[in-house]
Amino acid sequence: MNATNEIGISGRKRLLVPRKPRKEPGIFERSPGKWYIRYYDEHGRDVKKACGPKSAAQAQLQYWKEEIRKRKSPVEVSDKERAQGKLTLGDLLDRYLPEFEEQASYRDKKRYAKIWKAEFGKRLAREIVPGEIILWQKEQKLLGMTPATIQRYTAFLRRIYNLGIRDKILNDNPIGLGRVPAQKESGTRKRVILPAEERAILPELVPLDRAAFVISLYGGLRQGEVLRLSRSDIDLERRYAKLRKTKAGKEQGVPLNSALVEAVSFVMSQHDHELLFPSERDPKRPMSGSRLTDRLKAVCEKLGLEGIIWQSTRHTFLTRLADRGHGINTVRDLGRHSTVKVTSGYMHTNQAANLQAVESLCEGRGDVLFPSAPSNRGHLRALP
Repeated sequence: MNATNEIGISGRKRLLVPRKPRKEPGIFERSPGKWYIRYYDEHGRDVKKACGPKSAAQAQLQYWKEEIRKRKSPVEVSDKERAQGKLTLGDLLDRYLPEFEEQASYRDKKRYAKIWKAEFGKRLAREIVPGEIILWQKEQKLLGMTPATIQRYTAFLRRIYNLGIRDKILNDNPIGLGRVPAQKESGTRKRVILPAEERAILPELVPLDRAAFVISLYGGLRQGEVLRLSRSDIDLERRYAKLRKTKAGKEQGVPLNSALVEAVSFVMSQHDHELLFPSERDPKRPMSGSRLTDRLKAVCEKLGLEGIIWQSTRHTFLTRLADRGHGINTVRDLGRHSTVKVTSGYMHTNQAANLQAVESLCEGRGDVLFPSAPSNRGHLRALP
């Protein structure tokens, strides 16, 4: 590639470097019997997927070509329908739910859509007002739904409306930012596990649960990412693990420290299944996350530990990195967050760390502020 010069608006020459040519979509073999596909999604992003045998790769490539073509095609909405706004919320959810299929949280999105369809599915999407969403939030809170869960349902519906605005089906978002107040999450999600609590919890967990707990605590993996780990994702020689389905909707990777290597090696020695944490009923499917959470909850109740949930492991992982002096950008990268602002919500200090920080101001001070001397309280009488 040869760089060329171009005269800019200011009259100065600027160097133009041509972009690298895009690789052709298709199928390719990385190792004997393991075929991959490459294609570009509707946003132009380069996507690579492992498919197994060559026949499966060919079928998958054809499927995604058709799927991307459908996603790129104009939204089929008549002028009359657009003018009169006769699109119900149920129609809107059915139209855009498939866009979340590649995300690890797709099953949660289906549940969110089901709830919203039951509540407002037959209503015209343009007629729903912020007050109705706020009232629904209050009702769910009275029924016991946590603020964090309410916030997830609301954020999903906001995204659905934004997709409608993107395709010019809708003109307004009734739950746009600022119209519906954000729910304040409870403090239980910000609980950090102390070293003494960790030492008490680990012996009480069964071996596989203990391994999953260690991987999450010392690697910062979310519960779903831990349960979806497979043998082909682990490279013990390079000390690296590949995460195929993540919250970000793209493939990511994490380095394996000695604790993770020990935990992963132990699990791989316990069975021959591809998944590290397979279901007892169907080894081709991952273990149930809710049951894993319930078992951790039972152990914490037995030990009298309050406020510890599975997500506490990720908060603890990032907080410990910060406490050991690692920079915010390093913590963000290891937490696989998009921005530093997101990372800061996961980092917490404890009382001991705060005391140590303020005590460091007194180091090296040799003088005595209040030398011992005979008590003289007479000056207090002179005070007004």
